[in-house]
Amino acid sequence: MWTTPSRLTIFLLLFGLSQTVWAKSEVTVTETQFEKPLATSSSPDKQTKRSVSAFAGKPKSRTTNHSEPDFWIFDSWSELYRDNDYDNYYSALRLSVDVDSVYTQAPVYLVVYLGDEVEYTSVHVSSVFDVYGDDTTDYLTMDIALVSGFPPYDYDVLVEVYDAQTDELVVFSDAQDDADLSLLSLESADYDRAHTDTVVVVEEHGGSLAGYGLLAMFIAGVWRRVMYRQPART
Repeated sequence: MWTTPSRLTIFLLLFGLSQTVWAKSEVTVTETQFEKPLATSSSPDKQTKRSVSAFAGKPKSRTTNHSEPDFWIFDSWSELYRDNDYDNYYSALRLSVDVDSVYTQAPVYLVVYLGDEVEYTSVHVSSVFDVYGDDTTDYLTMDIALVSGFPPYDYDVLVEVYDAQTDELVVFSDAQDDADLSLLSLESADYDRAHTDTVVVVEEHGGSLAGYGLLAMFIAGVWRRVMYRQPART
């Protein structure tokens, strides 16, 4: 029967393993808006890109949403691609997030997390970009290539939206309220390696029956030579 210390030990081991894996992770990201490379935000004093390490992990047990009435996430959608080893786990994720606001134009940035069984851990902080009221075409698309540190797993995604002028968290969306952010089959490129084709050439030889056949042919040949050499009888 599980005791409380045992459960605590298991949790700490899982948490420690998770932290070790994430610490060695690496991603590369391309950002687009209006189907073009992301342009510089109009906010001149907030163009410094935030560091991923500045955002701590979030427990998976979080259930309440945080929403500033001036901002909301209209929709998020995802697409998986690049499966070199054909195991149905993909090493690239295209994530699009449509943020709306009551303001005609407002600078924001996103923080993207991937969640394993224990926690959400930040993997990317977007550049500052502008959202335009409830425009449905101003969504940000991030092509996230997982380079290393992500074993095959059905990851959940958490997206946080920050006001770039105040660095205040204004809204977030996760796997609990959007199916497109739930159970994404991902693995990094160091796990997604194509299998090389192996060609095996097999030469089959007869077994014991073939050996007996050769022996019988040899005996028959010797017998014929002996019979032909015998002198004719008178």
